[in-house]
Amino acid sequence: MTPETVPLGLLKEFVKDVAEFVRGTDKTVDPNDLLMSVTKGSLALESYEELPADLPIWGDIEQLANGTLKGVDSKRAKIAEKWRLEAMKHPNRTFKIADAAQKTVVAINADTYFTKEQVSNWVLVERYLSGTVEDWGGLTSANIHVRLDDGTTLKVDATRDQIREHELNPVYHAVMIRVELEEDLVTGERRNARFLGFADYQPRIDEHEYNRATEAGRAAWKDVDDAADWVRRIRGDKE
Repeated sequence: MTPETVPLGLLKEFVKDVAEFVRGTDKTVDPNDLLMSVTKGSLALESYEELPADLPIWGDIEQLANGTLKGVDSKRAKIAEKWRLEAMKHPNRTFKIADAAQKTVVAINADTYFTKEQVSNWVLVERYLSGTVEDWGGLTSANIHVRLDDGTTLKVDATRDQIREHELNPVYHAVMIRVELEEDLVTGERRNARFLGFADYQPRIDEHEYNRATEAGRAAWKDVDDAADWVRRIRGDKE
């Protein structure tokens, strides 16, 4: 295939792809303003103008040269992946991007593989979380705001029926709330929490049991003058 014998459909598609790649989503370059020529080779489009070095397209080309789509403009990444798939279907095809000195910067062929963005770490989980309810329901949306024991606040989506069916107002009460949410396995960040219910959770001290345990402890330690010294001796510490 040469510029003299290229199928019209393929030429039209290639020109369209090049224009979309150059334009990108940032649209810092308007391909309609570029003067192009079809040069010798299999099929090559060459611009008469040098693009300024500070344009985003050069950063994207550098990423492609490094074999990654991470951070690449979405349209340019789409075209690069399209060319890669076409090269896999037609192993004799190679799509090249060269600089003004005709030095190949990017070559996309059947052996090309682009790494993509990091795989998402978000998973859907069910959690029991303890905290204090700070807001319960609302005029525009039925949600719950819970101040968790670690000091963070979690907004939990609920339905009006769930709010209505709960007999007692839990605001400013310690609760154990059961939710379904998305959680990042790496950072532990939580999002999109959905209310499933409250667990039977009423943290309080039984004074009778507390006093009984305290008295039992006193009786057991009555002959020990220095508890810290006793622990050190049990451990075999010399000091």
